[in-house]
Amino acid sequence: SISLLDGQLLQLVQKVNKAHFLSRKTEDCSSFQDSLYNQAVESIDGIDPESASITDLRIRNGLSKYLSALECSCAEIDDDASLAANALQRAEQTMTDYETFLGRIDTEPSQEALLGDWHGNYLDAVDIVMRSNRILKNDEYANVALSLSNRSKSVALSSALRNRSRMELYDQKYLEIYQLLNELKSNRDQAINQSKVAEAKDAQDQISYLYTNLIPLKDSTSRQLFRDIAYGYNFTNNDVQNDLPNYQTAAIDIFYGRGEIVIHTITKTSQRQFTSTVDISFINAWRAIKNHDATGNDAAKNAYKIYQKILEPAIQWIRQQGGINQLIIARDKMFTDFAFDYFPTDEPKEYDWSGSRLLIDEFAITYVYSLPVYTNANSLMANRSRSRKEWVGFTALQGFETAIRRVEALPALYSRVTEISNRYFTSNHFYKNCTKDIFLDEVEQAKFITVCTHGYENSGPTEGYFMQMHPSLSYPSGEIRNEDIYPLNLSADLSLLINCHSAEGEIFTAEGEKSLARAFMFAGSLSVIAGNDLLKDNMVSYLLSKFHKYWIDEGLSSANALRLAKLDARSAFPGTPPERWGSLLHYGLLDIYYD
Repeated sequence: SISLLDGQLLQLVQKVNKAHFLSRKTEDCSSFQDSLYNQAVESIDGIDPESASITDLRIRNGLSKYLSALECSCAEIDDDASLAANALQRAEQTMTDYETFLGRIDTEPSQEALLGDWHGNYLDAVDIVMRSNRILKNDEYANVALSLSNRSKSVALSSALRNRSRMELYDQKYLEIYQLLNELKSNRDQAINQSKVAEAKDAQDQISYLYTNLIPLKDSTSRQLFRDIAYGYNFTNNDVQNDLPNYQTAAIDIFYGRGEIVIHTITKTSQRQFTSTVDISFINAWRAIKNHDATGNDAAKNAYKIYQKILEPAIQWIRQQGGINQLIIARDKMFTDFAFDYFPTDEPKEYDWSGSRLLIDEFAITYVYSLPVYTNANSLMANRSRSRKEWVGFTALQGFETAIRRVEALPALYSRVTEISNRYFTSNHFYKNCTKDIFLDEVEQAKFITVCTHGYENSGPTEGYFMQMHPSLSYPSGEIRNEDIYPLNLSADLSLLINCHSAEGEIFTAEGEKSLARAFMFAGSLSVIAGNDLLKDNMVSYLLSKFHKYWIDEGLSSANALRLAKLDARSAFPGTPPERWGSLLHYGLLDIYYD
């Protein structure tokens, strides 16, 4: 067995990486030695991915990534098709090895714990596959790129699902493991610094053991939405076309691969691919939006730069098709928390952001984690049980105390939600002083879910944010966290989450934000409406009234009802920043109707 701490192998990895760097820098591959190449190939082939330890598999993964990068770069420099074919084969093997690794462990890999950026290697390999196909002038390049986009997102989602389905570990047992992992990492790093190889290897073996022996919960059928890696392999533009709901809808898949953005744009009758390179002005605009560094017109100008780079060619092409007024947008990791709804589609006016024409003026928009997730949701909806409670509402808005915090009363919002319940829904399914017990007992039976509570940011090792319910004897904190939602088997077509931070969370690679909205989708809700900082003022009460008017009284789809509600709020509150009236976003299936 080859040890991860084997100095010769680490030197080999460094030599191959250095050869790649020099070839790119000098645009000359003549110094690349056959002996080094042969040694690298032999080392890769000498590690069996099916039987190797996780640490050995990591060596194979990194070495094959660097070697395929070297082959691909030299193929570009020398216009060598045979090298490009080798790079393509080796990069695809790197991707397969990573997927094998995911199948071997029971939780999301930790870069620090397992020594290496596994998913980074995977994304590099995706980029090499795309470059190699271009060198080989593959006629199916558009479908290859879309397949890679969805395959990489599927891998990230499946990795996440493995981790999230162990949420019983977020109790005291998880905290003990979390503390032990940190101790082992510290011991390992200290031993490496002191050249104590045996001690370092022992600590690493213990870390690997912890990651390979976590006990899973039983998967629910709803998680078929996210769990199947295989659907990314052969998923093509034609599959998207067949599954689009109507001729008024277009799908946009945004895929970022190491400096290049690939945008797939698909309608019922046509498809088109656009590419865009990342430059410094784009990065600066992206950072300003991401970090909220700009306000007012400056923020609008940055948003417009991003729109021009990513969406403008696709939107212009969609307009030419005629009659399209709905968009399904799959956002890749760089843009997974961007609300494209209120991005300007023309040069922003000098005086006010709201004076610009925005994307929401033309289209109802829903966001998905990948296009196959959308098509799988369509299939799941067709098989949903009809014996569900029509609507269930959960609120905790009247002011109360827990052992940790005092929760402020929100009488105006409480009054508005009560009014909506009395007007549209069966009142005996409306829980006005909801506890966590009630929520967990009732939420799985609902066709439509409304949750109105305060939301707070988590502290400690648990992820994302949580909803605050009334305390009870069973759950004195009253906190509903992501890990409480993942194990549920929801049957909801639509979940409306009205609490601060419901669409906010840490970004993890292609998987998306670790938000409450995503947790509801993982648990089986086909659509979710959620947002950030919703309870700051009375805007959310206005949006709720307008949304239900358009959705129920006028019979519009959930995505179109939300779009019109936001446009009404924009007109009713002139000069208000779009992150206020546009905070609510639509996720999942866009054509949910209240029947």
